Amino acid sequence: MANNIKFIIGAFGLQSLRTIKYEEGSQLDTKASIKGLPNQPNISIPAEAWSYLGTPVFSRLSLVNPENPNQRIDLDECLLEVSQSKNIVTTAVNGRNGTIKEYVSDGDYQVGIKGVLVNNEDGYNRPLELFQTLLELCALPIALRCESSYLQLFGVFNLVIQEKSFPQSEGFQNVQPFELSCLSDEPIELLLDVPTN
Repeated sequence: MANNIKFIIGAFGLQSLRTIKYEEGSQLDTKASIKGLPNQPNISIPAEAWSYLGTPVFSRLSLVNPENPNQRIDLDECLLEVSQSKNIVTTAVNGRNGTIKEYVSDGDYQVGIKGVLVNNEDGYNRPLELFQTLLELCALPIALRCESSYLQLFGVFNLVIQEKSFPQSEGFQNVQPFELSCLSDEPIELLLDVPTN
């Protein structure tokens, strides 16, 4: 039996896979241990919270209305994709191949958010309350404050929602998938020179 397992692992190139063991604990001390090979130590990854399935959440995203902090939504079941382009002016010159590039600035971060809203309390109906909250936040004509340890790595604290999509899902009535396309935003600080008399 042991030889069969080693044969299967070797045949499919599964030697580098590691198992993950979730330790029980409170939200604050939750850790997921990645068990390595016998000569490797275990690696502990802190989790921010628990999902409704009992698995750790490693990156939580909260979207908050800055004018009304009570209007917010916490998204545990989502994936983030971050990209950025530079603002560059190109100028063609006669008799020269290519163009002259002039760096202007870094562009906004483009943040893609894909996830699902889940009705944890009633497994047969759509999460209408969460869905309504997300729709209301998407309709606001202002930048939303975002709370995410992953987005903080890029210095992103505010997002403007450009596009939103809510496809239907097959087979599950208690979930609502969503996709958001966002741009990072930085507040503009104006310095006023007030004359003194």
